[in-house]
Amino acid sequence: MVSSGPLLGDAASLPPLCQGFCGRYMLPVGNDSNSEPLWSECGPCKWGSGAVDHRVCAPCESELSAYDWLFLVFMAILPLLVHCFCVHWHTPKKT
Repeated sequence: MVSSGPLLGDAASLPPLCQGFCGRYMLPVGNDSNSEPLWSECGPCKWGSGAVDHRVCAPCESELSAYDWLFLVFMAILPLLVHCFCVHWHTPKKT
């Protein structure tokens, strides 16, 4: 999961919603403590981050759940099993 952290301060400074898994980044130019924050356009979040409430991209900092680990193990083993099946299927048969 993605933790909201300090990025989602008060409701007045939040950017508009983005669709799907897209989010926005706070632009470094023109953002000081006295002005309203400037946000990028909606777009995909960078690797290792996710959209919090369909608004802001924030880094993923939580540990993987058991379901996540099972999915990763399955995705690692599946190509190996398919490869073994294809090798066995296409080896010449001795008569």
